[in-house]
Amino acid sequence: MKRAFFLVLLLTCLPVWALQELPFDSQLSGSIQETFFEGPGIAETKIALFEAQIQKRRHEIVTAISRNHLLRERKKPEKLEEELANEELIRLYDLILNDLNLMRSAASMTEAQLIAYRILEMEYSTLVEGVRPIVEIGLNYIPNILKRWKIKKKTPALAEASNLHDPESGLYYSPNELDQLKIDGFDISELDPAVETSFWTKREIKNLNVDDISKGKLRLYEDIAINFPDGVAEYKKVRKTQTKPKIDVVAVVNGKKQTFKIKVGAEVHSEITAGLLMATLGYNIDMSRYARDFKMILPKKVKFRDVKKEWNSYFQNYSRSVI
Repeated sequence: MKRAFFLVLLLTCLPVWALQELPFDSQLSGSIQETFFEGPGIAETKIALFEAQIQKRRHEIVTAISRNHLLRERKKPEKLEEELANEELIRLYDLILNDLNLMRSAASMTEAQLIAYRILEMEYSTLVEGVRPIVEIGLNYIPNILKRWKIKKKTPALAEASNLHDPESGLYYSPNELDQLKIDGFDISELDPAVETSFWTKREIKNLNVDDISKGKLRLYEDIAINFPDGVAEYKKVRKTQTKPKIDVVAVVNGKKQTFKIKVGAEVHSEITAGLLMATLGYNIDMSRYARDFKMILPKKVKFRDVKKEWNSYFQNYSRSVI
């Protein structure tokens, strides 16, 4: 289902330790600091630069869709506004721009960092649709062929999870504190992340009903009706993302047009099974439903050969990029 859940006042008196409160790894912390912060405070100049880049990219997408709508497909101008409003990538850019303003008025450094993390996650997701240029893929692929890879027998053990939470103090355990707890004989498997996070909720597995989870009874979808099309929908576009293409379709559910994503092939069963297992462990998931004999209606100006060509182009471009 097409939904986005995802989903600066200059701070001059914040202590430096506030930067260390959140359990981000060093790479993510460095990206957040480099993109939005200067020392212990928010850098308005960096935010403004990032905001300008997002606005430029949004404008480029709007221009490309508008030209395709009016010149190539020769659709009516009054339909353009509806198409732009339903374009997921544009909506994602709007969410980023909105969060930038929220970060400017964040009440604390911790809140600002959480918003910055969310912004970087959404910004990264805007880059995964489509096939990268062959030259760019080649530049990344060739060094990996030439590199001499090694597997060491005595690779040091990784540190424990960095988001384990102490409910009494309200703080996250540091790696050194976790090591000391293990030395003292404490079973750290009893520790959990903070319950109120955007991606995880503590669950008692023995009390769970998987059927309830499949119907959207998760904290992420609280007060949101989960509906799917009744076996038929209209083709919208081929979505060229990740390891396999998908198909976006539009259906009227409860009197309202909604966009859904169709997956085919090996993902049909594995996606739902893996998702329910993750949800059982407490993680939020995209709601999915298995559909047999689903019917997809093509718009008047779209031919089956056009859909087939668009679908196959994903694999053709991918094959040329890795040879």
